[in-house]
Amino acid sequence: LDTTGGGGVVCACHGCIRPLGFGDLQRGERCNMDYIVFSAVNQGANSVKDLDISYDVACVWIKKLQQRIPLLPPGLREFAMACTVRPLIPKFHLPGHMKECQAKFSWHLLSFLGVCDGEEIERFWAAHNDAGRCTKEMAPSVGF
Repeated sequence: LDTTGGGGVVCACHGCIRPLGFGDLQRGERCNMDYIVFSAVNQGANSVKDLDISYDVACVWIKKLQQRIPLLPPGLREFAMACTVRPLIPKFHLPGHMKECQAKFSWHLLSFLGVCDGEEIERFWAAHNDAGRCTKEMAPSVGF
């Protein structure tokens, strides 16, 4: 499949880039994001079991996550099954969602989050999107 974009995992509050936290996306972004998210968190953080995931389409991504986890590679599958995922929608993206999503996935309404907007990945892309132009004419295996 042709690459249609890129996905990444950074700390939602500090912008720290996670090892193995970036990958190509094809049509059907959710399955690729499962792999990217759990690979990034599993790397050096095996004791992490509670994940707060800030994702602009978290309300859609989370719906069938439990059905997609068995499709992950064996080592990643066990890690993902042991995790509790709490999806969040970044504050800037939240007004574009339905009221039900705003109430369920808001950074304002969930505990233990501190003062954060969950938009660090957007700031990362703003600074690094130009890298896509450098690689787009290379072989498909080069990535974004």
